[in-house]
Amino acid sequence: MEISKVARRDSLCKPDAICLRCFNSQQQLRFPFLVYCEHRNTLALIRSARDSTTFPCAPAQLHGLLARLDSAAVRTPRAAVPSADQAAVR
Repeated sequence: MEISKVARRDSLCKPDAICLRCFNSQQQLRFPFLVYCEHRNTLALIRSARDSTTFPCAPAQLHGLLARLDSAAVRTPRAAVPSADQAAVR
């Protein structure tokens, strides 16, 4: 059995609103990716090693928020997710 080790070229900045345990267990090798922290009720969209947006999100709200993010991605692929300020207004 061959063991491979994958390393990122750039270090990844973890959003403060996401706990390290959730971040480590859900991070991906490709961008963008989502991380949900059930301990802090927060969803984070990680766009790049240095760019992320977080959304307050109780477990009961998760399905609806993911649907909104998905529909926004279909309408405008490059600017798929609103900023945290815009999301709070909605």
